[in-house]
Formats: sequence, C-alpha cells, structure tokens
Amino acid sequence: MSTINPQHALSTPPSPPQPSIGAHIQGLPTSQQLETLLKAGPNWSAAPKAPDRSEQSPDTRANQISPEQHTDATKRVSDARTLLTPETINALQSNPDSAQSQVIKSELEWIFQPENRRAALRGPDAKANRQKLEEMNVLLDEGAKNLNSARHKTTEQVMNRFTFKNIEALLGAFDSDASISVGRLDHSLAELTKIEQNYSRMDSTYKTLSNTCNSLAKDKLDASQADTASMPSASDTHNDTCATYSFSSASESTLESPQEVRNFKSQDKLNLAGIQKQLNTSLRTVERTPESSGEIQIQYLPNNNASVVVIADDPGKPAFVLKVFGEVRQSNIVT
Repeated sequence: MSTINPQHALSTPPSPPQPSIGAHIQGLPTSQQLETLLKAGPNWSAAPKAPDRSEQSPDTRANQISPEQHTDATKRVSDARTLLTPETINALQSNPDSAQSQVIKSELEWIFQPENRRAALRGPDAKANRQKLEEMNVLLDEGAKNLNSARHKTTEQVMNRFTFKNIEALLGAFDSDASISVGRLDHSLAELTKIEQNYSRMDSTYKTLSNTCNSLAKDKLDASQADTASMPSASDTHNDTCATYSFSSASESTLESPQEVRNFKSQDKLNLAGIQKQLNTSLRTVERTPESSGEIQIQYLPNNNASVVVIADDPGKPAFVLKVFGEVRQSNIVT
C-alpha cells in the first residue's frame, strides 16, 4: 500500500490572492449617491467654494453671506417682529424719547440697511424672515399713515393757536400796558418753541417709520432675496466676468463633505490642475462612474440645473466629488 506525500499532492503552485472588486472601488460613490446629491438643494450650513481671489469682483465678495451673518440676521428680524406691535408704534409716536422707543428705532434703522436685509433673506430661514418683514411692513405703513395725519393736525393747531395768540397780544396792546402784551407774546413764542420741538421729534419718527416701510416693499425684498448663490438663469450666462474655481487635492471635496460651487456660468472654469498633479496622472473623461485613478465623470441634471464632478483617487481613497449649481461641460475643465 502506497502513500501520497502531501507536499507533492499539488502539481501547480497556488495563485496569489487577488484583490476583490469591492476593495478596488472602495471610496467611490454609487450612482444612487450621486443622483441624490444632484437632486439636493444648496447646503446653507456651509459657505460655498469661493472663486480665485484674482477673478472675484468686489461686488461678488460684498454679496456673499456667511452662515453666521444669516443666523444673526434671523435673530434680529425675529426680535424686531416681536417688539413691533400697533401698541409699541403708538408709544413710539407719543413718547419717542422713551427707552423702548429708542430700542425700536434702533431695530428699524438696522432693518433699513440693505446688507442686513440681504443677510436675512439669503439662507435656510429666508422664507420665515421674509414673512416677518412683510408683517412689519404692514404695521409700519399703518403707523406712518397715522403719524403723518397727526403731524398735519398738529401743524394746523399750531398755526391757528399762534395766529390767535398774536391777535390777542396785538389787541391787548390797545387795552392795557404794552409790557403785558409783550409778555404774552414772549410766552406764546416759548410755547411755540416747545411745540416745534415736539413736532420735530414726530417728524423724525415719521421718517424712520416711512423709510423702513419703503425698504420693506415687495420690490425691495425681491431684490434683497435675489441670492448670488441661487441657480443661474439663462440671462445670467451673458455675464462678461469669468470666475475660476481651483482645487489642489482630491480630498478637498468628497462625498462625505462635498464643496459647492454656486451660480456657475457657462464661461466659468474649474481648475483641476492641482488634482492632476497630486494624482500624477492625466485626467481622463469617462461616461461611467470613475474607478481608476484620474478618471473623471461629469453628470448634469437639467431639472435642477446642477452638476456633479467625480474624480477617482488612488484605490481605497475617497473620490473627489464636487457639487456645482450650473452646467459643467468639458470646456469648463482646466488641467
């Protein structure tokens, strides 16, 4: 009876273990994940990717609203709406120098500033803030009308009263000592001065109410809400300025934490030369989900006017995933 030596049982050496497909594509997004990202709206909790400084105009930088500015503006609008009522507006008219009136006027002056309205109307709470501002507009309009009527009535009363006092003083000059008449006239002038001071305060209050009310008109709110971070219209593509957005590393924007480019125009550029240098390979466009390092895919969803740019990194590393509000074409890519 013979035996088989185990070490000679296999005629061919075993093959080395092959990496699984799952290990090769680890870190790459699925088509479902990319579709979800394409359909998602802006992430208002994070600031968008800013264009290169040399390409960014002062007007664009001035119009950018940070999440912190929006949060602060939301609180100010809410506080002002709570504070502003028909009763407090009446108190503002009757006693403009009170501590409460001074607080209200300060809030109204804050709302009057265009940059503050922009901060309130560009962000996740924009809809609620606009409703509160519209409510304040109605209250201020009614208050301004009432105060304007009171101003005219005061003017009429002052004129009638002052005319009567003058006539009384002149008649008194014929019936009594002239010094008494002069004293009466001086008293009338002093009284008129006080009335004029009160009228001046009323006029200042009216202007505050009226100016703030006008700043909350529908067209003004529409203009403030025209967000530079919103998706562009067809007319926007004729803007002569060209913005470039540069990325130096694939890890700069991933599926877990994708950066956003907003208001992307047809002539704008995505500078991916830094990523190409990091990967040490050319970027090659593919139609499918990228798998090999340097493969790049661009997806565009017309209904949302949004694009997603995906670049595969080295195996096992998260892919570069960028969300762009606007259509990205091959001609927009710079390497």
